[in-house]
Amino acid sequence: MVHVRFAIGIATTSFLLFAAASTDADPRSAVAVSSVAAIPRAEIEARSRRIDDFIEAGYRTHGVTPNELIDDATFLRRTYLSIVGRIPTYDETMAFLVSDHPAKRRELIDALLDSKGYVSRHFNYWADILRAKTRLLKAPGQPYIDWLKDSLRTNKPYDQLVYELITAEGYTWDNGAAGYYQRDFAMPLDNMSNTARIFLGTSLTCAQCHDHPFNDWTQHDYYQMAAFTYGVSTRQGRKSLDPNIENFQQLLKKEDRWTQRAGNRMVGPLRYAVVETRRQLRLPDDYEYDDAKPGSIVHPKTIYGVDAGPGVGESRRIAYAQWLVSPDNPRFTMVIANRLWKNVMGVGLIEPVDEIESGAEEASHPELLKFLVRSMIELDYDMKQYLRMLYHTRTYQRAVSRQELKRASPYHFAGPPLRRMTAEQIWDSLLALAVENPDKQIAPRNPDKHQQLQELQHEDSQTLLALARNRGEQTKKENEIRQRRKELSQQIKTAKEAKDGSKLKKLRAQVRKLNEERRSAESMGRMMAGSTKTNRKRRGRNLVHMARASELASPAPPGHFLRRFGQSDREVIENASDEASVPQILNMINGPMFSQLTKNDSALARRIAKERSNSARLKIVFLSILSRSPTREELRIATQAVRADAREGYADLTWAMMNTRQFLFIE
Repeated sequence: MVHVRFAIGIATTSFLLFAAASTDADPRSAVAVSSVAAIPRAEIEARSRRIDDFIEAGYRTHGVTPNELIDDATFLRRTYLSIVGRIPTYDETMAFLVSDHPAKRRELIDALLDSKGYVSRHFNYWADILRAKTRLLKAPGQPYIDWLKDSLRTNKPYDQLVYELITAEGYTWDNGAAGYYQRDFAMPLDNMSNTARIFLGTSLTCAQCHDHPFNDWTQHDYYQMAAFTYGVSTRQGRKSLDPNIENFQQLLKKEDRWTQRAGNRMVGPLRYAVVETRRQLRLPDDYEYDDAKPGSIVHPKTIYGVDAGPGVGESRRIAYAQWLVSPDNPRFTMVIANRLWKNVMGVGLIEPVDEIESGAEEASHPELLKFLVRSMIELDYDMKQYLRMLYHTRTYQRAVSRQELKRASPYHFAGPPLRRMTAEQIWDSLLALAVENPDKQIAPRNPDKHQQLQELQHEDSQTLLALARNRGEQTKKENEIRQRRKELSQQIKTAKEAKDGSKLKKLRAQVRKLNEERRSAESMGRMMAGSTKTNRKRRGRNLVHMARASELASPAPPGHFLRRFGQSDREVIENASDEASVPQILNMINGPMFSQLTKNDSALARRIAKERSNSARLKIVFLSILSRSPTREELRIATQAVRADAREGYADLTWAMMNTRQFLFIE
């Protein structure tokens, strides 16, 4: 069972000025961010020391020399990138570096975990795993995204989050978690494979077609697991549709094609709700093993642990969800403990994180993994507290290891491995250089389509018919205008060839009049649809462009900076890439983000303009981009670069530093 928990406590980090800008409540939610102070700091730090004991025992056993502990500047930059997904601003950097508070590292970690940036960074992380998209095949995807963000903002316990996903039903606009099933529209078997991989660290894909060649899972095992959720449908049957909708569709049959088309478009999405049916799963007709007959009905059974077969009259899906998130499940807690360890430390204790075979015994540090599993359970699946425990360790605060990792060899964590920033971290770090308050950059949104659907859902059939007639008539009129424009274009072409100036003048007057009709028709169409797309595009283009990655379309469209730098297309689990490419170079040379940085009104440019000496200006550039002061040699070289032409010199210096490993990699 998922226990109901209430987050308590108030953050105790108010003395930190460098975190003040990051801890504002999100204007889109009235729910405050759950505080990391809810569990006593002494308890968390005791667990952190225990983790270090396990790791340091491994150093002695395997003859590993640990890397040195990092300095404040490196810690600051690494912690911002890890927790809030961007580099610190100049003001945040200076406030931390000049502070002599003995516990400033500890306080910074706690403050960032309670910040708005935490939600942004970890939404990107989970959106990649859960393949969250703004546009799903048949249902609105934005409610799924909003649900995930709100779950992170309120620090929803992990077991509760997963339980809500597996038991979700209804329209996505009523229950955003239903997007988990709509993401795999009409593919229940694939959805089960994804569930097993994400939450159980088990790859069952091969067993969908035949017995697994490397593991013990059989094809029959796979189908028994899939039987738990096979009855979940992403489309409502006719009998479960609202009577008003059913009556409306009967009325539509007597209307013209324009009204029919408009009406079906209008209420079509109302067919796509997640519902649990009595549909039974059968083995495929070509099933070739002796343990069952082809085409026979499969009854649900778990592949390990205590059998969770549903009782008489009990929902198969709820029985499955209760088994899945139970602390007694041998895989569920281990997988999330290992996933979040990798998120922080760069390498899982078991790799790959979603193909665990024998359990903790295969981990690089078996006893440590068992301790992490116990901690996750004892912390009531509080992901924020679990992360806090990891960030407070000496292990996290050691210098990076630069050697290439060997796949077949266990890693003993002399320090976190050197990693390139994710696409989202690069984008958000450039944003931190371009604007004063990067975490407040929220992209404006159109009135949500799902809100309109929610309203249509409760209209009577006659009201729906009147709306469909209006929209159909509007579509018909717009189509007639397009056809007339096409005819006029051809007539204008003929008049030009004939050099008939009088006729050309009359035709152009008709085009102007037609354009006015078109604009009026489009305006009326937008008003009827509840859309302000044109106004949004005109007024909000720059705001949309200069928003955090988590606020943009998910994923960004092909060709966008984020996609160029490896953002996942969200088609498969964790599909992001950190490979270098030529388009990345071109984006850094003359892409829109670099252009924004070199404008006079960028945060970096304004900060530089306030200083009079080159020395002070150059220090600002280094502290802003690399979160540290320049060395004497760097200062000498940079001074020479800006003396000849200050404007071009600072632009060139900014570009050069943005393209260094120091900027693009997490030290």
